[in-house]
Amino acid sequence: MASELHIGLARTLPSRLKRFFAFNPPRALSSAVSAPSSTAAAPPSMSLAPTSRPNPFQPHKNPRTGKWHPPIYSLRVQAELVKLAESHGVQDLLPFTTKSVAERTRKREEQGLRVKGTGVGQKVKGHEWERTLKGRLEKRRQAMLGMPQLIQQWKEVCYAPLVQGHPGANITTAWTRSRMEEVAEIRAFTRWSLSLKNVLESTRWSSALATP
Repeated sequence: MASELHIGLARTLPSRLKRFFAFNPPRALSSAVSAPSSTAAAPPSMSLAPTSRPNPFQPHKNPRTGKWHPPIYSLRVQAELVKLAESHGVQDLLPFTTKSVAERTRKREEQGLRVKGTGVGQKVKGHEWERTLKGRLEKRRQAMLGMPQLIQQWKEVCYAPLVQGHPGANITTAWTRSRMEEVAEIRAFTRWSLSLKNVLESTRWSSALATP
């Protein structure tokens, strides 16, 4: 009954999986087939031969020569076979591979995402403006805290010489002298414009009164 179930399952598989299982039968099926075999002793020449086929997904060592052989299937082919077997529900019949879903889930749970900078005590390098953002914000905060004192100092240096009787009126620099001259010119121009306006208004009123 079990053999008929296996045969029916094999008929539903794609040809790629059929060829793979033909050359690499699952251990459960191969052990079931080899169980009723005769118990006759093997000849001495066959005692050194391996009892089972090596895993085609992993490198294996030749017991006679001692040399290592690479996997028969590359990692890319292993991933494709795992996806194909998973879509047909026979992924458990495949030999052990690092591309299996169970193995990849186990590694992810043990090692995490393994992204550089996300571990304990690590940090991502980031852009230059991101690395210097904290320092620039602190410098800006200190500048804002000292802004009232800076404004007061600026007023004492720039506007104190223009106000008579101010404690900083004796502070004279080249900039303050030029500023004083500019203010004096503005005041003189203002007085001249006001006097001209008064003259024009008086002339207009006098002409208006003189007309019959």
